[in-house]
Amino acid sequence: MRALTIAVLVLSGLWFGYWVIASRGMDAGVKAWLGGLQADDVAVEWSDLSVRGFPNRFDLTINDPVIGVPERLQWRADFFQMLTLSYAPYHLIAVWPDSQTLTTPAQTITLTNQKARASVHFRPVPSLPLDHVELVVDQGTLTSTLGWASRFAQARFATRLRPDLANAHQLGLEVTGLAPPAGLSAMIQAAEPLPDVVAMVHADVMVLPDVPLDRHAFSGDGPQIARLELADIRLQWGTIGFEASGTLTRSASGRAEGSIDIRLQDWRGLVSLLASLGAIDDLTIATLTRALEVLETLDPDPAILDVPIVFADDRGTIAGLPLLASPEF
Repeated sequence: MRALTIAVLVLSGLWFGYWVIASRGMDAGVKAWLGGLQADDVAVEWSDLSVRGFPNRFDLTINDPVIGVPERLQWRADFFQMLTLSYAPYHLIAVWPDSQTLTTPAQTITLTNQKARASVHFRPVPSLPLDHVELVVDQGTLTSTLGWASRFAQARFATRLRPDLANAHQLGLEVTGLAPPAGLSAMIQAAEPLPDVVAMVHADVMVLPDVPLDRHAFSGDGPQIARLELADIRLQWGTIGFEASGTLTRSASGRAEGSIDIRLQDWRGLVSLLASLGAIDDLTIATLTRALEVLETLDPDPAILDVPIVFADDRGTIAGLPLLASPEF
C-alpha cells in the first residue's frame, strides 16, 4: 500500500511538472507569435493572456484582443479562447464571444451570434500539419454603421487534408437562412420579386498551397496558392441562380490563369444585384451586359446562360472581352 501511495505521488508530481512546463510553453509561444505579428507591422493588443485548466486541460484565454493592419482592417472582441486536453494537444477548440467587430475605412461591421466555435485538428507529428477544421456559427447577425443589417441561421465551414494530393485541402462552405439587408431585393431588377431569404449558398473548393500548412508555413512570406479547383459553387436566390466550376493556377506574375465555367439563371437580375452591392462600376456593368447579351443570342436556352471565363495574361475575358483583372494568388 505504501509503495502504491509513493507511486501515485511520484506520478502526480511528474504530471504537475509536465502541466506547468507545457502551460508556460504555450503562454510564451503565443506571446512570441503575437510579437512576431507586431514585427510584421500588424497592430496587436490584448489586456490579459492566461493559461488555466490544470490538471487535464490547457485553456488559453486572450482578453480584449485587437488585431489589424493600421488604416485598413481591424478585428476586435471581448475575448478569444483556445481549449485543448492536456493529453491531446494536437486537437484544439476555438471559441469566440457572442459579439465581435470588423472595422474598415468605410464601415464597422458587428457580428453577434448565439455560438461561434471551431474544432481544429493537427496531425501528431513534430511539424504539426493541419489535418482538418470544422467551424460553426449559429444565429448570426451582421450590423453595419452604414445602416444595413443581415442575418443567417447557420454558417458552416470545413477543411480537410486531401489524402491523394500532398498539401492540398478540400474546403466546404454552407450558409442557411441567409436574409440579405432589408430593401436590397427592392433595388434589384430580377425576373420576379425576390424572397426574403436566400435559398442556398454552397461552396466546395480544393486549395493547393505551395508549402504544407504546418507550424513552419508562415515563416518567411507564408503560403501561396499554387492551384485552386472550384468543384461546386452555387447560389440560389429566387430567380437568380449562380453555379461555377473550373481550375485556376498561379502564373509567374502571381495572378490566376485557367478557366471557370459559370451557369446563370436570370443573369440580368444577377448583374443588377452586383450593381446594387457596388461590386462593379457603371462601365463594367455596360460592358458585361453587352457580352452576356451576345452569349444569350447563342445559347439554345436563354433562361440558363453558360458563361466561360478565361484568365490569361493577367486578364479575365468573357466572350472575348477583357472585363476584369485576374485574381492575385
